[in-house]
Amino acid sequence: MDLPLETQAVLKSTVAVDAQTTELRQNRDELRQKFTEAHPSIVALDAQLTRLRKEKRSLIGKIKDLPETQQQMLRLSRDVEVTTKLYTELLKSAQELRVAKASSVSNVQIIDPALTSGEAVKPRKAQILLIALLAGLFIAVLSAFLRRALELSVYDPNQIEARLGIPVFVTLPNSKAQRHLKRLKKKSSNDVSLLAAMQPDDPAVEGLRSLRSTLNHVLTQVPNRLLLVTGPKSGVGTSFVAANLGVVLASGGDRVCIIDADLRNGRLNHHFGKKSDPGLTEILLGNLTLNDALQKTSIEHLHLLPAGGSVNNPAELLMKKRFAKVLDTMQTHYDRVILDSPPLLEVADAVILGQHAGAALLVVKAGEHNLSELEHSVKRLSQGGVELCGIVVNGTNNDQRDKHHPRG
Repeated sequence: MDLPLETQAVLKSTVAVDAQTTELRQNRDELRQKFTEAHPSIVALDAQLTRLRKEKRSLIGKIKDLPETQQQMLRLSRDVEVTTKLYTELLKSAQELRVAKASSVSNVQIIDPALTSGEAVKPRKAQILLIALLAGLFIAVLSAFLRRALELSVYDPNQIEARLGIPVFVTLPNSKAQRHLKRLKKKSSNDVSLLAAMQPDDPAVEGLRSLRSTLNHVLTQVPNRLLLVTGPKSGVGTSFVAANLGVVLASGGDRVCIIDADLRNGRLNHHFGKKSDPGLTEILLGNLTLNDALQKTSIEHLHLLPAGGSVNNPAELLMKKRFAKVLDTMQTHYDRVILDSPPLLEVADAVILGQHAGAALLVVKAGEHNLSELEHSVKRLSQGGVELCGIVVNGTNNDQRDKHHPRG
């Protein structure tokens, strides 16, 4: 085909624009795999593609001015030349890639051949177990030291004495026999939970005998025979100390009466296998006499006055003159009267009871209190005019007890 010169010029320009557009698009696709749309290189390519599209539209306008036959020939010629040029470029790229692949040389070298083991490979169980055991022991010891260092609770009686300035009369160890008696108590109504009666050789009972010796000296200087046994909070063992101290005192020949003065939640009667009512509540309400409320126990010279029925205003009952008269009457019949009180920091009853007593014992449990709590307990008794003669540390181990107070 012999195209006019004008048509040939348009054809060359169209082919050149299409070839440039194809090349720029390929370059843009490669860059787009590495950069975002906002990268300067991609922005520059987009600008060039926009310029080529404008030239393409201008050339299309010129083509439309040509005769229809020339337009058709121009399109066919353009397609042939563009496709041929594109095919030629693809063949060239494929050939270059084959040459590059053939000319590449690997830098991997075999230095030493692999060697196979002569025996089966298996875990070293003994070594693993030994390492695990040592690591477990180390972690356990470290955890124990950290827990002890971070814990604010008090265990050492010497620390209590140094901080409060009040002597610790005795430390009572944890008793396995007492735990056994508690389990038996659930199946029997007898006095099986009285450790001093059932297991007189138990270390805790030995500690109470040591406490008896101390009290015999200390209580000679107090104005009356009333001894208050109280604690900062519930669960520290005040009822245990009151009941078993009463047994130890009665075993020494003293006439002893234990009064359950916890009119809110008195449970002292459970240690003796007795009923809780009638008791102190009925006496203070005027519904019962003292002789009718007193109960004999299986221990000679030991009587019990239970708490009685529950009331809504126990503190008001304890402040009545009738209660003071009951205590005066009991002092004429007994050598020692023990008052088992409710928790000191929870209610005001303990301070009211302590104002009648000649002396008070503060029962604390090892590891259950911090020093500020003990200081607050002593301060509350002092503000109420209660004479605190000493402290009993309950729930320690035998090593702590023997270190602080030898058996006597």
